[in-house]
Amino acid sequence: MTVSQPRTTASGSRGTLEHVLTTDGIRLGLETTRLPAHRYPGLLETFDYRQSLYAEIASRGIAFADAVDSIETTLPDAREAALLGVDTRTPMFLLKRVSYDPGRVPIEHRRSLYRGDRMTFTAIQTP
Repeated sequence: MTVSQPRTTASGSRGTLEHVLTTDGIRLGLETTRLPAHRYPGLLETFDYRQSLYAEIASRGIAFADAVDSIETTLPDAREAALLGVDTRTPMFLLKRVSYDPGRVPIEHRRSLYRGDRMTFTAIQTP
């Protein structure tokens, strides 16, 4: 999967990275990650989008403990549809994630929109 150069924005207390995910030239998903700005000074200016965001976060001494994910279906709005090259009636999977450090302080809020006609999700539970 290929990641496009993200659109970055900073708004007071948080920074946002947004990028389109592609495979074989097909736009499959749109990921938007909001990060608390005080935890990641300079990240939006220096992050190499071709590298792992999670590795960058770990290099800053921030450890992941767990995450809460939710998955639902939705339709893209006009902007999202344009970025993904689809119609606004194309079914999408919407994944929302909040990741936490060991002290239960949020590390990230992620919103991922994936094309329902191109993606399958499988959940495996172990005891």
